[in-house]
Amino acid sequence: MVKVGTITASYMWEGVNYQVDASWDALMSGFKERWTPPRLDALLGRIAAIRMSYVELWKVHTQGSTWDPGMVAALLDKHGLTIASYCVGGVSSEEGLEQDYQFAKALGAPLLSGSLGCNDTEKLLDALEKHGDKYGIGYAIEPHGTSYSLADPAQLREVLDQRSELIGICPDPGWWTGQGFDSVEAVEFLKDRVTHTHLRCALQASGERVAGAEEILYVLKDSGYQGVYSIEHEPKHDPSPELAEARDFILKVVG
Repeated sequence: MVKVGTITASYMWEGVNYQVDASWDALMSGFKERWTPPRLDALLGRIAAIRMSYVELWKVHTQGSTWDPGMVAALLDKHGLTIASYCVGGVSSEEGLEQDYQFAKALGAPLLSGSLGCNDTEKLLDALEKHGDKYGIGYAIEPHGTSYSLADPAQLREVLDQRSELIGICPDPGWWTGQGFDSVEAVEFLKDRVTHTHLRCALQASGERVAGAEEILYVLKDSGYQGVYSIEHEPKHDPSPELAEARDFILKVVG
């Protein structure tokens, strides 16, 4: 069965009521001050309502791994959602890793996901493998900006070839395209180590499907990918209708 879901960060701008001129700092401040378990409960209900079976939980939506994971797991179960990954956003130091892995383990998450910083990369990878081995949880690297994280497909290939299966890749065609890489070629190049996805490409832009969307989905399907086709879409308006449309598109292509 094809697994389709979304990341709760798709609704991030709800934290400031979708103010189009809101800054990132204002968003983070809003979450810190006003985000509560009842609001997460309501959000998960809306995600279930658009027929998502899987959800990737964004760390910000747990107040930085500080909530009771049992309570969060109960909310997921209440709405019939299976956790696909615990998205920590990114790892640039070892600070907080133990807490994040403990939290993810308590949730039953099979993966952590996020970017990986460019500085002390080998040290960070050692830490991810150490914690991954301890908790039985992998880490899927998302290719954020090349100026501050691993994103170049060739560099990612080199890293993955030297690391255990605990380290995988989370393709995000939106990031690759924005940095001048061919997203279809990148997914093809790294397909054997794909453990999660952030499929902005499944969405439409100005009424037209993003270039390469079907090709990327076919590459993943033909490679035997068994993970979740997770949609990430973060507009400054309620993304639910577009997420539902993207879900239907994915199921049409790979279902």
